[in-house]
Amino acid sequence: MPQAFGPPMHFPPAPPAPAPAPAPVKEKKEKKEKPKEKIPIEGTDWTKVITNKGNVFWTNSETKESLWEVPEAIKEVVEALEKEEKEKEKVAAAAAASAAAASAAAASAKREREEEEAAKQEEEGKTEYPAPNKDGEIIYEPKKKKQKKKVIDDIEELEADEEWQQQQQERREAEEAELERKRMVGAAGEDGRVVPPPREDGGDGGEEVKEKPAVMQMELTKEEGAAVFKAMLSGLEINPMAPWELELPKFVHDPRYAAVKLLKDRRDLFDEYCKEKLREIRAAKKAAMDAGKIVKVDPLTAYRELLSSTVTSTRTHFSDFKRANAKDSRFRDFGKTEGEKEKVFKQYLRELGEKKRVEAEKAEERFKEMLRGDEKIRSGDKWADVKGRHVEDPRYAGVNSSSLRESLFNAFVKSLGSSSGGDSAAAPLSRAEKAAKAVREREEQVRAEKEKVARSANAARGALGREEGEREWRTLLIDVVRDHEARWDATIPLLEKDPRFINSPLNPHEQRRLFDSHLNDLYTKRINAVESLFLSHAPLLNTPFTEVLPSIDSNPHITRLVGTDFDRLEGLYTSWQKKRFSKARAEFDELLKESPIIQHWGRMKVEAEEARKREEEGENGMSAGKAEDEDDDEGELGTKELAKQIDLKAIHAVLKHDKRYLIFDHMPDERDEWTKDFVDHLAKPKMTAHQRD
Repeated sequence: MPQAFGPPMHFPPAPPAPAPAPAPVKEKKEKKEKPKEKIPIEGTDWTKVITNKGNVFWTNSETKESLWEVPEAIKEVVEALEKEEKEKEKVAAAAAASAAAASAAAASAKREREEEEAAKQEEEGKTEYPAPNKDGEIIYEPKKKKQKKKVIDDIEELEADEEWQQQQQERREAEEAELERKRMVGAAGEDGRVVPPPREDGGDGGEEVKEKPAVMQMELTKEEGAAVFKAMLSGLEINPMAPWELELPKFVHDPRYAAVKLLKDRRDLFDEYCKEKLREIRAAKKAAMDAGKIVKVDPLTAYRELLSSTVTSTRTHFSDFKRANAKDSRFRDFGKTEGEKEKVFKQYLRELGEKKRVEAEKAEERFKEMLRGDEKIRSGDKWADVKGRHVEDPRYAGVNSSSLRESLFNAFVKSLGSSSGGDSAAAPLSRAEKAAKAVREREEQVRAEKEKVARSANAARGALGREEGEREWRTLLIDVVRDHEARWDATIPLLEKDPRFINSPLNPHEQRRLFDSHLNDLYTKRINAVESLFLSHAPLLNTPFTEVLPSIDSNPHITRLVGTDFDRLEGLYTSWQKKRFSKARAEFDELLKESPIIQHWGRMKVEAEEARKREEEGENGMSAGKAEDEDDDEGELGTKELAKQIDLKAIHAVLKHDKRYLIFDHMPDERDEWTKDFVDHLAKPKMTAHQRD
């Protein structure tokens, strides 16, 4: 049988649970009033400060003065700024109203389409029934009555709606102005905190009053918000080449900034606006160029202009030029690669060099013309006597080099001497005479060049001090002389090839003294290297030379010092062992002096010996006061007994861990004799304040 569905079962409702005890209300700690926003007033020292509680006051950065009311000095400026802000808010409200009207029209059209579709479905009888739930019951929910919204059908209604929104906006502005005035005249409380004026709704004024801008009071679609955001950007001076972070402060406080809710969408709209703006700028620039208002400059011409204005020396490197002008548009616009730019740069350097050469030739020609114009010049004159008459002439300063001026003068004087020979000089010369003349001129040039070099060397030698001369000479010896057995006479030919020898300000005696000192230092350095080699291969004082030689005969230090002369090397080894023994013997004596037990035993022995002598003297002398000195005699006898117990085994047990003692293990008898001798000759210790006389 088919299952019959009955009405749903209903159960009596459960008794209401007891209401939980109200939790104690925690009093919120009132936040300390702090400045939230600072708006400097342009052209003045005053700043408008808005606190986190909405209060406003004015402070002067120079006088440190703070006022709740607008200062008289900036009242006109503040009024102008407030008027400008109100105009911006009106523009924003008008834009929001138009956007809201467009949104309402779109919503009404959408609603009409939905109602038409629903009517069609009802006519076709496509009524959808709810599906049974998991208990098999079918529950019909009553249809919700759709709330009818006002639809603007004609233009008059739309204009009336906009007028109403404008009135509402003006009313809000008036309320905000009144609230601002009350904030400015607010007084301080008993504890010195800023107390805002009471609100109209009965609050205590301690809470911050927040009002959303007009744009945020209306729900805008994504397209409408984007349109409002772009309208805001177009009304400001936005640099399309600047990044988002630099331009953000220009519009972040604008109410239209909040028309787009996501930061990513704002940045995307900003980038899109910048691209559109750049396209407009390029199009305007292209139109101006087509109209002939802007003349297009050839990149090569602009690049060469940059070169002519910045490069003045032929020694300039391309890397320096690039570093200095990398941001210049004339540098960036020319050439696709760095190689092309560098090629034109080098070509310009060649042209610059040729230009300077031509200018130098012209300057020399003008200088010669100046000399020809001086009728007082004779063939025997000197340049030092003549140049004083031409210092003020600009043709004199045209030649920058003083040596070049002198050479030009000498050539001019020589030409005067050759021209005074009469008619024979004016006669044409034969080929041989021309060749001879060319040779003489060349010899004269070489002689002049040598004199110039000699003068420079003398000047340098004179300026070079004694210490610097010695340093240069020592450097020369280090570079040339590397054999400690070198001879002065054999080394002179090698030294003469170096300019440091020729230009040295030292006399031969000082040079020889420094040469001998260099050989001595070289020999000492090599001897020290060989002795260090001996020490590493001969750990004991009695190590024979025959055991050391096989391990060091091919060492470079040995080869440089003695070559293959091992007899000489053996003599050096023997001498080094003697010095080593003397040094070890001195260190052994220092060890005995440092050892407290040896010092103690040696002093006891000395005291026992003195006591023995006093006893012998007492037997031959008077015995008075014997009873009084019994204690002293007992002390002396104890000292004697201790002194007799001193032996070398105890000393060895104390010193056996010291290297200065162990190095003489190969000669223990001599070491014991040295120890005994040290104890025997140990001086009597000085009396202290705690010892009796």
